[in-house]
Amino acid sequence: MIQITVCRVVVLLLGAVLTMPLAAQESLQIRDYQGIAYVSGGVGLDEREALATMSGQFNLKLTFAMSTGNYLSDVQVRIMDRSGSQVFEATADGPLLYARLPPGSYTVQVSGFEQDFQRKAQIQANRQTQLAFYWR
Repeated sequence: MIQITVCRVVVLLLGAVLTMPLAAQESLQIRDYQGIAYVSGGVGLDEREALATMSGQFNLKLTFAMSTGNYLSDVQVRIMDRSGSQVFEATADGPLLYARLPPGSYTVQVSGFEQDFQRKAQIQANRQTQLAFYWR
């Protein structure tokens, strides 16, 4: 009787551990901004692992952190195309934001915590461009 109970507890605990990243992945919803798919999050290890499994779907990865290494969220993100027209805008729900943009040249602007950054990005269809922004 005790062996059966111990086995049930082990099975329940194992099931909970194995589904943690899956639960985090389900909480991360792919959104759409004017035809551009994106997902943002990464608060906690489970969400970061879930985002890592989803990253192959996106050709742009943005990371937001303090120069000390602490991650940031609530960062405003704007992306402009070559002509200067805004094609994307969102507020990051965590330190990571992934987006799927049409191939081309873009300017990525991020702002928050009294600092603004701007970087150029060349986006390709089947290769992920990664930009990291560090606040002082």
